[in-house]
Amino acid sequence: MKKFSLFLAATFLVIFAACSNEESTDNNANSRAGFQQKSGSSRLDSLYNEMVTSSDYIELKSLRNSFNNKMHYTGPMMDLKPGEEFLDWINANISDTDLISYNQAVAEWRLITDKTLLVFQANLGFYDALAAEPEGSKAYYNHLINELPQLTPYQSCSCWDQYQGSVKAATTAFNEAIAKIAKNRFTSGPYNTSKSIADLTEKYSGQLTFLANQYDNCIDDCDED
Repeated sequence: MKKFSLFLAATFLVIFAACSNEESTDNNANSRAGFQQKSGSSRLDSLYNEMVTSSDYIELKSLRNSFNNKMHYTGPMMDLKPGEEFLDWINANISDTDLISYNQAVAEWRLITDKTLLVFQANLGFYDALAAEPEGSKAYYNHLINELPQLTPYQSCSCWDQYQGSVKAATTAFNEAIAKIAKNRFTSGPYNTSKSIADLTEKYSGQLTFLANQYDNCIDDCDED
């Protein structure tokens, strides 16, 4: 079976697909069966769309793509703590990356955190709205899920069910962590808040890539049986 590609980078999430409701029966919606959700708060939706279409956010997305592509980390991102441990892993495995040196990795990571600060400060309204969402709200989760690539479910073995469950768990954890950061933004201050956002986004993006690879390997193993 031809392997699929997951174009997410710290990612933070590359593809911004139009939302459709749970009753949609078009092929694109069906290819994401189990993920598609109804839209959430209209205010948060509007502020989110404004943020992700801004030039700073698009540039940040490009910086993250570049960093991830050079890093070549293939293990579960959950095994790494955000921030410094990304750099520690690169330092210990520099020959396995496309980075020239550890100093280059530090410089590129600093660009990501600095750009995240700019995006955060320019979109305080979004984080205000996110902080105001009730605990357990799916409003932000819905955006994350709707931005996943459209994949054709492979129903043989248990590959698709495992992939769905793992992605939902990772997305729920990320949604809850970012909502908590938004609620604590005044206590933490803008720099620490944006650094936490950058670290967690990188970890989430890397985890999605890892899960995609797991799904790919599961399909290969299933085909061989």
